[in-house]
Amino acid sequence: MSLSATTAGPARVLAVDDEAFYLKLIDKYLAPEGFEVVVAESSDRAWELLKQPLQPAFDAVLLDRNMPGEDGMQFLGRIKSDPSLRDVPVIIQTGLAEPRQVAEGIAKGAYYYLAKPFNSDVLRAIVAAAVSDGKNHRDLQARLNRQAHGNAMLHLAEFRCRTLEEVSTLAAHLALFFPDPQRVVTGVSEFLLNAVEHGNLELTYEDKSALLRDGAWQAEIERRLSLPRFARRQARIILENLADRVTLTIFDEGAGFDWQAYLDFNPARAFDLHGRGIAMSRLMCFDDVEYRGRGNEVLLTVMRQ
Repeated sequence: MSLSATTAGPARVLAVDDEAFYLKLIDKYLAPEGFEVVVAESSDRAWELLKQPLQPAFDAVLLDRNMPGEDGMQFLGRIKSDPSLRDVPVIIQTGLAEPRQVAEGIAKGAYYYLAKPFNSDVLRAIVAAAVSDGKNHRDLQARLNRQAHGNAMLHLAEFRCRTLEEVSTLAAHLALFFPDPQRVVTGVSEFLLNAVEHGNLELTYEDKSALLRDGAWQAEIERRLSLPRFARRQARIILENLADRVTLTIFDEGAGFDWQAYLDFNPARAFDLHGRGIAMSRLMCFDDVEYRGRGNEVLLTVMRQ
């Protein structure tokens, strides 16, 4: 399967770099994998392409950090401040890997990094991961818009899930009980997914990194779900719809993990294919995230205004 087979059609990638060499290299590496690569040698040209009417949207932006005129960080701010573009995943290409520079990019909304010079496998893998994450976000938003609003009279409920499809369906349903469903839906999905893949199915951080590089993550999830050892495991979710807050408590049947290392963005993991979901969700989706015990129980809270 092509690494770009994460959307209904070819994934469109906008590559922005003032060096023609890198633009040609990106196209050379990505086009044979089925990606549609559009290039721009300046931020102004990139903005024209991003805002072009009647054209398919871009699935990801590969953005060089250091460009003359408006640099990558300034252009990233412009993208993230535009409501029609802020959800497009942006991958920062940089030769600067110092924690301060990485932290600056993360704070502005760049959760994917690509170190220059890059090789073909790393480029394809990080672009595929960003495109896939963006598609999952759009799918969750679409599910959210299709589902009916939660019943305000419901105060306590329990749910179970075990598969990736159940995670997506349940995340969209649970989000409707929160004051701002669009704010929380991606975070709810992230914690449910962690409970399934890292908790119940015992996939380690290193396992997922290797599987994403090989394009085999989803196939391995399905394989493990069919194994007798894991087949009966479920994530258990308790929703409390209270007067002053909404809470979700998520339990999994795994051995737990070192959750302290993932609550904040770690610049050392900025160039990894994953590992930013918990920190993103804590920052953007919930008022409080509290892990309990060995890490197989997490309490998510949003306060009512």
